[in-house]
Amino acid sequence: KKDLKPRGAIIHAVDKSRFIKEEFAGLEQPVTQLLPYSAPFCNVDLNPKWAYDFEKAKLLNCPTPSTVSSDDDDGLPAWAIGVIIVVSLLFVAAVAFAGYMFYREKQGNPIFSRLLDQDNTKSVDPAQKVTV
Repeated sequence: KKDLKPRGAIIHAVDKSRFIKEEFAGLEQPVTQLLPYSAPFCNVDLNPKWAYDFEKAKLLNCPTPSTVSSDDDDGLPAWAIGVIIVVSLLFVAAVAFAGYMFYREKQGNPIFSRLLDQDNTKSVDPAQKVTV
């Protein structure tokens, strides 16, 4: 079950009429319900009113994050986030390397051709064979 006090404090702390007057030049109406007034059976006046009342917002006394207990913490532990970041970076590096290898292959200059030249295992074209 979620606590409704923070929501109520935010709703009471926002001056919707001032916002509409300054940002929309008074051309819009404040929203007081989920569905529009033009929807069937939605043109009723809801109570209680959640109007601007900054003093009431302060009286609701919302708990700050430092005072909230962490008993219901459903987040990941720090080590799991670290592992996810490392695995993600390794995956991105592998994809980038594969893309670079593909690009070099298309250019006719493969990355691993130097390794073949160093081991002297490069195949020789029979037409270029020198006879002694």
